[in-house]
Amino acid sequence: MDPGSLSAWSLGTGAILALSLSLALSPLLAPLARRLGWMDEPSPRRIHGHAMPKLGGLAIFGAFFAGMGLVGLPWPGGASLPLAALLLLAAGLVDDRVQLPAWAKLLAQVAASLWVVAAGVRIEFLTHPLGGMIALHGWSWPVTVFWLVLLANMINLVDGLDGLAAGVASIATVPLLILALQRGEVWSAAAAAVLLASLLGFLRYNFHPAGIFMGDAGAQFVGWMLGIITVEGALKGAATLAISVPLMALGLPLFDTCFAILRRLRRGVPIYQADLGHIHHGLLAAGVEPRRAVGILYVVSGLLGLSSLWLATLKPWAGLVVLGGVGLLLASVARRLGVLGGGPPPLRLEGPHHRGHGPAA
Repeated sequence: MDPGSLSAWSLGTGAILALSLSLALSPLLAPLARRLGWMDEPSPRRIHGHAMPKLGGLAIFGAFFAGMGLVGLPWPGGASLPLAALLLLAAGLVDDRVQLPAWAKLLAQVAASLWVVAAGVRIEFLTHPLGGMIALHGWSWPVTVFWLVLLANMINLVDGLDGLAAGVASIATVPLLILALQRGEVWSAAAAAVLLASLLGFLRYNFHPAGIFMGDAGAQFVGWMLGIITVEGALKGAATLAISVPLMALGLPLFDTCFAILRRLRRGVPIYQADLGHIHHGLLAAGVEPRRAVGILYVVSGLLGLSSLWLATLKPWAGLVVLGGVGLLLASVARRLGVLGGGPPPLRLEGPHHRGHGPAA
């Protein structure tokens, strides 16, 4: 297929295949996870009350690559991209089974990201807030690796309630798909559509009450692939959009990650140390029922996604101002919920209204 063209037929069939496979594989992988021991066990930092299978990432991964294979577009960077994604998935599966140390997970994320960067998947320009473009030159490598590693971890951090990570990632994918179609970024449009379909199929079995989790393997892969989509779409070439646009589209996991870093620094603990202080934990501590908390965060994520489409029409400096304003607004809400730290974690696990199923990260 010509990489500059994408028919509605090939896009539709690829997305339908991904949706169908995700729907089919997710319930099949749950009993397999139980037999093989890929289970998320209850613990003081978990908010589910019983062991849960966590091989759902395999369903998302398999559905995505099958759907993209049917679409037939060449991979950016050639075979390096699917191979690097497989490396990331494998490291995530090992982590889901034996709980790797933070440095080992980070090493796998950096290695996978360097692999695709070396193959040409890079952010080479950024918009200047006052107009024009900034060529990154030698900074292209570290900037792209940082971006991909950041997104690989962002989705994992919001994976704390049934359906939350998959739903938020699905919502974030929609504006990226719309922007890619508007800009004629064919591969990014196809990848966004197929990833969305893969997530929706999995979400059928991950929404409350969940029957399977995506695990670190799935969360890392989804976040990393969202990063690849933005690098090849919104941040591609000299016609790149303002950085505020993809940041706003990914606003909920982005701001939650920033709040987590700030919170852990204030408490004097490593930034990679898991806790129960995320936005969804703050909502639970305020007495919000888990399913309603997920709905609230879906709405917030949807509003941020719509805002990103509006930001694409603004000057770069105006987009950054709006992004900063939204950040301050969410920080104010987070402070009220006890999410910014400075005290003990806000969540207490006692009580039936805190029996969500997702893992705390």
